[in-house]
Amino acid sequence: MFDCTEWDETDQGSELCDELFGDVSKSIQTTEISENTTKTDQQTRKQWKLKQKNKRKCKNKFRTKETKQEMEVKETCIETNKQSKSVKDATKEKEVPNPACPNVVQPIKKTKAGKRVAKPLNDGNPQSKKKVKSLTTQEKDNENKSSLKAKLNDGNTQSKKKVNNTTTQGKDIESKTTLKETKPTQNLKDRLVKKLESSRFRFINEQIYSQSSEATIKTFSSDQSAFEIYHRGFTAQVATWPVNPLDLIIKWIKEKSPKLVIADFGCGEAELAKRVKNKVHSFDLVAVNDQVTVADISNVPLTDASIDVVVFSLSLMGTNLVQFLIEANRVLKTSGVMKIAEVASRFTGLKPFIGDLKKLGFDLHKKNTSNTHFYMFDFIKTKTTSPNVAADELRGLKLKPCSYKKR
Repeated sequence: MFDCTEWDETDQGSELCDELFGDVSKSIQTTEISENTTKTDQQTRKQWKLKQKNKRKCKNKFRTKETKQEMEVKETCIETNKQSKSVKDATKEKEVPNPACPNVVQPIKKTKAGKRVAKPLNDGNPQSKKKVKSLTTQEKDNENKSSLKAKLNDGNTQSKKKVNNTTTQGKDIESKTTLKETKPTQNLKDRLVKKLESSRFRFINEQIYSQSSEATIKTFSSDQSAFEIYHRGFTAQVATWPVNPLDLIIKWIKEKSPKLVIADFGCGEAELAKRVKNKVHSFDLVAVNDQVTVADISNVPLTDASIDVVVFSLSLMGTNLVQFLIEANRVLKTSGVMKIAEVASRFTGLKPFIGDLKKLGFDLHKKNTSNTHFYMFDFIKTKTTSPNVAADELRGLKLKPCSYKKR
């Protein structure tokens, strides 16, 4: 190719060359670009065709027998629709839907999870589409009606249940209110009864301490409920103590021989006889059960010197308690044991009490004054005393009555 710069080194002829031939470098560049674009366009079209072929191949590979059958059914449906159209044009009557075609062809569609879901196909016929839609709407209406009926039935049953629940709730509320009303009244009644019984127990207790045993027998025989009230109050009072003295006496007897004969003066419910294997003679002013013998403990139906152990457990009550002790001396064998448990507040002094008992033929063997509520003594019979002892001379045996503060 001719180059203008070869014959003019000073580059003065380049202008003439440009005027004659134009800019050679620009023309070369444009031709090269156009050639490149045509090549790229050809390449992209080829690639697109190859992709389309590959897609078709892939579809044919993964097509199952079911899809092939569905396609055949689709073709048959299209043919039948065409025939129906031709008949319609000839007769100009209303179109009769083919029962075999609608909603039969169902190509399979993949979901997100990879499962195949059936989707109804359209035949391409707009009238068939309308008919399918009308059928589906009728089915939906029927379903809606059935669901409404079911809801109404459920609503009726629920309303009945609600009514029943409201009635039952009303009954429960009424019963609760009646219970709430009865509970406080019952509590008030119980409290009042307890207060009355406690006050009556105090009155009877003071009366027993301030009179003889004969007078107490008369009071209990005239009013049988008085002994029950007294006994309940007595047991409730002893239950508040840290230790029951009768438990300590029973423990001591269990450690001794079971052949020992015991006499319980003022036994109450004969608890000692129930809990011990020994033979026990239980005496009290009123018989609570069959094991109790009704007797005045100043005169007991026992022979002389026939008992090994005599028990006074909180029973030295009355103005004639000296006669109780003389009766115990008569019944006991020589070297027999007399156990006494009495309220601590009743004693003015222990020395005169022990000294006067020595005059009656009892020597002190053991005493226990550690308890705050009661004192316990063990006396041994050394001699028998005559029943004609003057009680006024034995001032140490006069114990204070259990008095209560007036409220």
